[in-house]
Amino acid sequence: MAERNGSNGDRLSGVPDRVVRVELITFYHRNPHLCETSEAICSCLNYSAEQVARQLEELVRLNILERMEKDGAVFYRYLPPFSRGDLKGIRYSPALNGIKGLGKLGRRSVAGPESQ
Repeated sequence: MAERNGSNGDRLSGVPDRVVRVELITFYHRNPHLCETSEAICSCLNYSAEQVARQLEELVRLNILERMEKDGAVFYRYLPPFSRGDLKGIRYSPALNGIKGLGKLGRRSVAGPESQ
């Protein structure tokens, strides 16, 4: 199990959901290889189990976390953001990235030069 850094919750009632979301993002950012259940995360952050579970699912919906099921248990894992440097090796195609109406003559170098 990975070392857990960043626990600073207080089990306070009335904590806004956005605060719990920020705490969860910070917690996973500090522990990027952590893959744990909602209960384990809740015990580290000291917020209500229902609120943590709800916000974990919201972060899955926002593609910040990944939800995985194994042996009937649900685990959550961080999906680190990409930087522009991480995308250098990816080829961009107008048809694939949603730019319509650009043919061979109309290609633009918006996200980087396209390899030919």
